[in-house]
Amino acid sequence: MKTEMRSLHASIFVASAFRIIGALTILFGLFCLYLFFINMNARAHGGHDLSRVVYFAAYFVPVGLGMLFLRKVFAILISLPCLAMGLWVVILSLFNIPFPWMLINMAFGLILLVPAYLTVRKWRELK
Repeated sequence: MKTEMRSLHASIFVASAFRIIGALTILFGLFCLYLFFINMNARAHGGHDLSRVVYFAAYFVPVGLGMLFLRKVFAILISLPCLAMGLWVVILSLFNIPFPWMLINMAFGLILLVPAYLTVRKWRELK
């Protein structure tokens, strides 16, 4: 009975973790879309051109929706970029960043590794 309860709690935690990651991904995509629309006027008057952020929005909003529904393909699509960026930040901060700031970068890089860890660890529970 205890092992069943533990597995139930673990599956609820994983589902909620993936859904939180999905919601944050959607929010980031919507923020990119917001940047695109508020930049239209500045771009027309010679300001910075942020029109490429619409591609980020087109990627992150559907991936976030797929993460909300616990789909394997979308878990891979969010895990691989997070894994690459997390490893990049961790490895490069060892060589290029002075000591106190290195700890902040290492923490940020390790946080980016969480989606990849959860995807590998709980692959069978995804749909």
